Amino acid sequence: LRGVKSVDLSTSVQGERITMPVCVAPTAMQRMASDDGEVATARACGTAGTLMTLSSWATSSVEEVAASAPNTLRWFQLYIYKDRVLTQRLVERAEREGFKAIALTVDAPALGQRYADARN
Repeated sequence: LRGVKSVDLSTSVQGERITMPVCVAPTAMQRMASDDGEVATARACGTAGTLMTLSSWATSSVEEVAASAPNTLRWFQLYIYKDRVLTQRLVERAEREGFKAIALTVDAPALGQRYADARN
């Protein structure tokens, strides 16, 4: 290999610079694995200089995540709920807290029974 002393993996996503072409996808219910949940993920993404997408089904609020990682590039993953007012309020909260984009999820028109989640 030649010329690998100064490798630059940085790129941009929607006009925002990130340090590498690796981002964190929306992952629901992280506090089931760790007490810090999505807050810890947001902080880690900020430290790494990359993007975090917060799940609609997060166990940390958009406000908690934004307050804990104010300099982290954050997007919010959104399901369109039957309750359109709820959907609108989620978008407004994310916008107010500095989330830069909405990642709209349309591949789950009906949810299945999640027995393991109910037991936990």
